[in-house]
Amino acid sequence: MGNNVEKESREAMMLDSAAIYDRWKDVRQFAIFGFGHVCKRSIEEAKKFAAVSAIYDNDAALAGQVFHGVPIQPFDGAKREEKVLIAAHYEAIKRQLEGCGLKEYEDFYALDKYLSVMHWHRHGKIYASELHMSITTKCTLQCKKCNMFMANYEAPAHLDGDVIREDFASLFSAVDYVETLALLGGEPFLYPDLGALITYLHDTYHEKYGVMELITNGTILPDAALRKILKEKKIFLRISDYSAAIPYAERLAALKATLEAEGIPYYSNQSLTWLDFGFPDKPLHLPDDKVYQHMIECSPAFKGINDKKIYFCHVVWSANRCGLYAEKETDAYPLEKGRSAELVDYLIGVMPVPVGLCQYCAGCSDKNKSVIPIAEQKR
Repeated sequence: MGNNVEKESREAMMLDSAAIYDRWKDVRQFAIFGFGHVCKRSIEEAKKFAAVSAIYDNDAALAGQVFHGVPIQPFDGAKREEKVLIAAHYEAIKRQLEGCGLKEYEDFYALDKYLSVMHWHRHGKIYASELHMSITTKCTLQCKKCNMFMANYEAPAHLDGDVIREDFASLFSAVDYVETLALLGGEPFLYPDLGALITYLHDTYHEKYGVMELITNGTILPDAALRKILKEKKIFLRISDYSAAIPYAERLAALKATLEAEGIPYYSNQSLTWLDFGFPDKPLHLPDDKVYQHMIECSPAFKGINDKKIYFCHVVWSANRCGLYAEKETDAYPLEKGRSAELVDYLIGVMPVPVGLCQYCAGCSDKNKSVIPIAEQKR
């Protein structure tokens, strides 16, 4: 890619953290749009910087509820006085707000990015909304279109425990606080030393994160000793329910019943939609001047951490590790560079060049219409 094309494309669309702070530093009240995972986890953090007047959501069934003292209500495009921070489905809500005459960066922005900007420019702290670490490439399933390409590993393996601990030491030497810290795979319940790892991370870093999650497909019921650790360390399970496509409903029901009986919090997502990334079998070949915009439209609320680096797109780490893609030096932020405005800009998607894989991957923005069956198995 030509650097001039990339630079012009980036500067035409994005403002760095200093410019965002200048526009939002005096805002005393805003509404949050999207009552989902990010809103629920981050609303109290957001209140540290300004009052939250309302939570807007397009689901009419939520109207009239109150969350943390804030009313949930439908969005009324005729009443546009407060600023808005988007907490879910950014591109779709962005178009909705722009249809009411609002301007991105000036009238609305992303909640997770806002928090990173405000923490840095007001308190000199590096804040990340959500970071994921893959601890194993082994899985109980072999999904053809797994977004972490687990079915493409010829020799799946667990990551070395010492390497994982070094990764977290690097992370928390550069990042002050992570709202949601998630361990995933593959299938994390296959990891043989999971209890010891959770105990170490909790005991060493519990003041550095808000919630620790495990992202699981629900095919494994952890043993009693591990469940005791999950409860004691207040681990939250995020279950991806594929039982409509794969026959393990009884096992999943047993897992949920056990978690409920033992007071281990979990969320089970049954409303799953899978998109075909195209890559690697039918890769995109976007022109250079379209890649940055494509990356930002896809931009996930979570980032990845592995190999002492933060990945704007965690898919890159796994695509490289299983041999589908040769990672570029600019595809991740080396944590050895430490705490800086550059890291804050990276977290909000402002970087010198876009992630290289974005030129070939259709991504998960709502512009990707290639919906596919969930969890179709390779073997």
